Amino acid sequence: MRALPIALAVTLAGACVAQATEARFQFCWVVANGYSMEGQIAFPSDFMGSGILTEASLTDFRIIGFLDCVVIGAWSMDELTSNTSFIVRFDTDTLQFPT
Repeated sequence: MRALPIALAVTLAGACVAQATEARFQFCWVVANGYSMEGQIAFPSDFMGSGILTEASLTDFRIIGFLDCVVIGAWSMDELTSNTSFIVRFDTDTLQFPT
């Protein structure tokens, strides 16, 4: 399984304290032909270092796609319904999305 490196370093945006502590990361992929994508992923901080997480463990996930710096689409877990689904794999050891 290859890991897709994140073009800009994944940075810990900060831990939020409410009922539980949350790990939150921002990411950016710069692809080819003017395409790029930015987003956020969050999950309970207890899962840090636990290996691969799936969408079931996430507390937040959102992405925005761009073509030549113009937004061409966006999606977040807020839009999830009983008729939609999404698949995410995130490695909490390497801070990468495996492909």
